[in-house]
Amino acid sequence: MKKYWIGLFVFMLLAGCTRKAPAPNEEKIYGIADYYPFRENTLYIYGGEGNEFAEKQVFFDYIQGNRAQLRVMNPGTVLAQIIEIEDGQLRRSISHEEQYHYENRLDREEEMTDILLMEPLQEGTAWTLVDGMERSITGVNVEIETPMGNYRALEVTTIMGEDAQQLDYYVVNVGHVKSIYKSGEYEILTVIEGIIQDQPLEQEMTFFYPPVDQEGNIYVERTILIETNEDILQVLEEQMKNPPAQDIRSSLSQNTKIIKITREEEKDLVLVDFNRALLEDMNVGSYGEEQVLQSIVNTFGTNYNVNNVYISVEGKPYQSGHFELREGEYFTVRMDNSKKYGA
Repeated sequence: MKKYWIGLFVFMLLAGCTRKAPAPNEEKIYGIADYYPFRENTLYIYGGEGNEFAEKQVFFDYIQGNRAQLRVMNPGTVLAQIIEIEDGQLRRSISHEEQYHYENRLDREEEMTDILLMEPLQEGTAWTLVDGMERSITGVNVEIETPMGNYRALEVTTIMGEDAQQLDYYVVNVGHVKSIYKSGEYEILTVIEGIIQDQPLEQEMTFFYPPVDQEGNIYVERTILIETNEDILQVLEEQMKNPPAQDIRSSLSQNTKIIKITREEEKDLVLVDFNRALLEDMNVGSYGEEQVLQSIVNTFGTNYNVNNVYISVEGKPYQSGHFELREGEYFTVRMDNSKKYGA
């Protein structure tokens, strides 16, 4: 699993001095956007008890108007979730697992199956979920305790069976702060422990480059800072054009541009479209071209968690004279001739 982390000192400092959110003013009417604010470059850190996956970190990868894409990181996987505020409801899509890469899904048609909140935000508001479970607002200004402080929260209860229910708590200007799942004597707790604001997310990424005087290719593991709404195409271009040492060559020329990246999870495939400079600047001979192509393929395959990479040039399959792809063909990730830089 890819690692995501924030410096421990920074976390302790901010978590320790975070001010409590003010109690909701009874004279003001708060809406869903108040109880679930979309925040750029903000990491929410939750502790957990009762289950190994109860702890998590949440980051807003993309925000567009009333829709946002969350990166939910727990000890087992990374989830992508789409949330939206529409028609007096806070809705969430099905979670996509193993989403270690960056891919903006906000323009896709996502089935919003889970209604988290519904207006009016007052005790007694109730609704039925698509799976038949009943959810309702069971309290307003409910006092709760968290490691960040005590709050007055909106309480939402989901009846999940004859002996099972889940309580969720939302705080004005903070968001979702606590979740308690109960089934008999069994209980799972997820509670907010810290919020780090105005800081990009650190992600480990792996980039492959052709060596100057060696066969195969070299890979370098680098920690990249990713901001909310970051253009991942530019991030990848920048890293692939600028190797960290003089004895390895860039895998993309300075004129090469990534036009589009499409991941087809069910086909174990990522499609990458470049401008014509990818071909026009490929003046390295047959074996040198093979090294460049394998570096490109390994970089995208590794970071997008797939084994197959389809390369096109302005919409047409890659064809250089030395190497040609037909429609439906692709290159395959190969690690047998790759070694870590400096190893």
